[in-house]
Amino acid sequence: MSDVNIKAYISVPSREPVFAFLDTCIDPDVKKRAFVTSIAGAGRTRLFETWSNRTEHPGAILMIELQRMPQIPIFNVACSLLWYQILLLDAQRDQRFVTPRKPTVDVPEAWYSHRQVLNLYHHHIIPALDHYQVIAVIVDNAPLLDTNALPLILALENPADSGQRSNPVRAMIFGARMRAQPSAKDPFVKAVQSIPRLRLPWNERKPLELIDTNEFFYVWAQAMEFNLRAQFDDSIGKDERKLLIATYAQRTSGSWWGIEDLIPDLSRGVRWLPQQDVPQYHA
Repeated sequence: MSDVNIKAYISVPSREPVFAFLDTCIDPDVKKRAFVTSIAGAGRTRLFETWSNRTEHPGAILMIELQRMPQIPIFNVACSLLWYQILLLDAQRDQRFVTPRKPTVDVPEAWYSHRQVLNLYHHHIIPALDHYQVIAVIVDNAPLLDTNALPLILALENPADSGQRSNPVRAMIFGARMRAQPSAKDPFVKAVQSIPRLRLPWNERKPLELIDTNEFFYVWAQAMEFNLRAQFDDSIGKDERKLLIATYAQRTSGSWWGIEDLIPDLSRGVRWLPQQDVPQYHA
């Protein structure tokens, strides 16, 4: 069996409007603030990664995926993740960021000091975003941001040499795992609503749904061909294929996580046929 690349993104029609929505966020004339919401397993993070790495973008796009770390403020976590992405960008460009070359702290533990984190944020992260002409910052798992962190992260849309501006120089895109219509009492919703310039983007947020059975069939077929180098055997009739696909679609509930779990299971059902260039899958 060939290597199973379960992280390879497979585009489906229901995702194209979301890609188009994100494209509008980095319009050269109007950088936007935007939200993409989804329930678990809809493939939001993978979609962000795929979109941010498209080569046709006119500039760099940085993405961080927030996570809880015990006893560490989420703003500190966000800054450390942002700085790491900047260092990666610096290495990819083979163009050292001379002024400043590195943060004033040498060990990650020092970033846990609020003063040190603010120094990293104001004097290193924002100037680096300007230096590399970053056109968008994606913050996934944004509901982890508290009322203190959210305004500071939003301020990354502005250049280092200015105060608050009505027209940001880079897009700020927030990903959130939540229902399409979250409760107004949700802490993240309340934090967003407390910032006037985020109210309209929140109301215009783009929800991402789980894929349906038809799209599941397409994703599964692509995954089998490219990840397993397998396909249905000709002896399996059309109705039998539909039943099999519907069964697996129900089993995974249209979740990308479910498909990832399913691919390795399917690899054990592939019989390699010496007469064929591509092995056939036998149910």
